[in-house]
Amino acid sequence: MDPVIVTASRMDTIGVVRSREAHVMPRSRIDLAPASSLAGWIHYTGGCDVASRGCDGIQSDFSIRGSSFEQVLILLDGVKMNNPQTGHHNADIPVAAADVDRIEILTGHGSSLYGSGGFGGVIHVLTDASAKNRLRVDWKGGSHRTASGSLSQAFRFGPLSGTLAVEKAKSNGYRFDTDYDVTVFSFRSSLASGNSRIGLSFGQREKDFGANGFYADYPSREKTLARQARLGIEIRPRSGPTLQAQAYLNRNKDFFLLDLNRPDGYRNRHTTTVSGGSIQANGHFAINGDFALGIEGDDERMNSSRLGNRRLFKASVWNQTAYPLSGTCSVDAEWRLDFGENRQTQFNPSVGIAVAFLPTFRWRTSAGRAFRYPNFTELYYDDPANHGNPNLKPEAAWCGETGWVLTRKSLRAEWTVFLRDERDRIDWIRQAEYEPWQATNLPRNTVAGMSLFCQRLFGETLTLIGSFTALRSSARPDQESKYLSNTLERQSNFSAAIRWYGTVKQGVFITIKKRRESAAAAWLDSKISYGWKGLTVYLTVTNLTNTRYEEFPGIPMPGTRFMMGGTITIG
Repeated sequence: MDPVIVTASRMDTIGVVRSREAHVMPRSRIDLAPASSLAGWIHYTGGCDVASRGCDGIQSDFSIRGSSFEQVLILLDGVKMNNPQTGHHNADIPVAAADVDRIEILTGHGSSLYGSGGFGGVIHVLTDASAKNRLRVDWKGGSHRTASGSLSQAFRFGPLSGTLAVEKAKSNGYRFDTDYDVTVFSFRSSLASGNSRIGLSFGQREKDFGANGFYADYPSREKTLARQARLGIEIRPRSGPTLQAQAYLNRNKDFFLLDLNRPDGYRNRHTTTVSGGSIQANGHFAINGDFALGIEGDDERMNSSRLGNRRLFKASVWNQTAYPLSGTCSVDAEWRLDFGENRQTQFNPSVGIAVAFLPTFRWRTSAGRAFRYPNFTELYYDDPANHGNPNLKPEAAWCGETGWVLTRKSLRAEWTVFLRDERDRIDWIRQAEYEPWQATNLPRNTVAGMSLFCQRLFGETLTLIGSFTALRSSARPDQESKYLSNTLERQSNFSAAIRWYGTVKQGVFITIKKRRESAAAAWLDSKISYGWKGLTVYLTVTNLTNTRYEEFPGIPMPGTRFMMGGTITIG
């Protein structure tokens, strides 16, 4: 019942850090979810507000604990995926769906572990590291002439293992100019030799989609191409610290056409490239104490028809330590020093305590500092409707949380209260509707809230999970705000995993959301599947209640949609 969360720790000893609220969606729950995109799975995980434009996660923003979509860190196997142009591209994770092993969400401050952007939390997508000789074929089709298929081959030849996958998805869209065409290719490999392991991976996600009203009141078009290459090495000597090193390259190309009716009019082309690497050492000290120490560096570059040629180099050094004070009490502490070229140096400490008063009852508390450097769009973008601000300051906040965890054989319950005191939060502000948006530092904002989580098992036939988050933001700008006014105030997620008979399974998911300036909305999604040997067939329905709702003002979300599909697994 107590999930393994590696995202809350950068140490070898998994689970030693237990002072933070975190959520995990394992592959078993992913397979029951009526979604085929990472954005959809993250929504069902709980603890995260996924605001989508369009269907099937074609363009989605992530928010945790009332953060902006820029204030959430995205990781893929430990590599930061946040785009230096804009957070609207952060969901373009170049990995095939078949390769995803689990999704972890660390709620609350993450800058002491991962640096800029760790305000609301961290979303970590982890791929399957235990490759076997296996062939998997997926397909589905349904409403709005939506069709998709994927082919994934996992292999193992002695010390060499890996996966090779390709996906294709197309749809006519649920309204005019919301069609899409997505292609994904990914390759991941690992070579073990003695006490060392070398990993090599490459992924690419290409999207061509209609963006009707996504960013402005026009029928628009957008094409994106996200690529990532990573080389990593791990050395585990028989004695002494474990050493890990990696180098990576993230590249994103973005083409945006504002008005389809005037294809020769307003258009943007952007190319961002992030190259970087890190080295860390993990080890033990004293009695049962653990530590991790590392350095990182990133070189961010942009070539843009609208923002010009930009470059920023960032470097950091960090440390994490965990130590059990007794058999029932443990403490963990982190600090991180970030250096940004021509930017203010940022020091972000964090400390947490966990105390087990009973074998089934644990109290935990944590506090720390978070920050985020402004991105290139906030600094330099300029058009008739939006003006960037090169004088923006980095966002900063002090964060704290406390709560308890109750764990029994078939029950897990958590309650957490949290507070984030922000300085210089960045938003886009305007005085009147006819004036352009201006990137601005808000002087102060306080976000306070609470969250509840409960999971109950009834043998192997039924699992019930419920989560609830309520929060309130103090900022009430006199001017109109582009994003703060759309902040989530309450969210409830309920799910049931049901085994009806034999291999007949069903997942039922209920979502209820209330945003600051819109009415509450609730909808029901479900997936039912039947498995026979290596074949699984399923039926999914999303928004069964046909609820009319908007994640962003002026962009209606789809009504009821049906999909049928199947999976063949050989090996």
